[in-house]
Amino acid sequence: GGVLGYAERWLKSRELVLHTRLRALAATGRLLFLIDGFDEVRISRRRRFYAEMLLLFWRSTGCRMIVTSRTAGAEELRTVWPDLPAFALEEFDDTQVQRFLEAWHQMIFRDEHNKRDSCLARIVHTLELNRPVREVGRNPLLLTLLCVLNRRHELPRRRHQVFQRVIELLASQWEANKDLPPCTHPEFDLDDKLLYLRKLAWSMQQDQWKDSSGNRIAADDLERFSSKFGLE
Repeated sequence: GGVLGYAERWLKSRELVLHTRLRALAATGRLLFLIDGFDEVRISRRRRFYAEMLLLFWRSTGCRMIVTSRTAGAEELRTVWPDLPAFALEEFDDTQVQRFLEAWHQMIFRDEHNKRDSCLARIVHTLELNRPVREVGRNPLLLTLLCVLNRRHELPRRRHQVFQRVIELLASQWEANKDLPPCTHPEFDLDDKLLYLRKLAWSMQQDQWKDSSGNRIAADDLERFSSKFGLE
């Protein structure tokens, strides 16, 4: 069980020979574990359980570990593991933006040199001429999304239109590669998702719930909101 048990089962299911050496490598501290999206564990008590499990694993093996999380989803990790070194992503400067753009397009269009060059030139041109969009691109996540949007279409010129396109992209594709079970409510299409997000954002900013405020919402409040939305 635990972290090693899960990793062994995952490797074995894909017929990767590393699963036979995993425990020996862990015993000597020669593994680096990357735990991505800790905040995506939706229930607080589960996040606390996983935080305790990660801390126990680190103490017992000494293996290095990197855990990524949005700030709002990391409270349990900080509580259970208060001396865990924490780092926040800073905004890119101009040099870092250019370096990221070149590396991203090189990776995505590895065998499509003409398309790579045209897409790269287009987004660089847009960022140079459009200060509001350039400021959006200083955020690493948003810059990645700008690159995705730019693959097929020229980026919008107005900041609010950029955010609209980003939200549509996230709402339509964000869950596509998470191996989730098939949706049992096909009528919950993109328009429904956007309406749901608009109403949720408005309700959160109006402080309609006792246990939620600003950009944070308690799990129980979210469940009640979702149930009510589904009945409307």
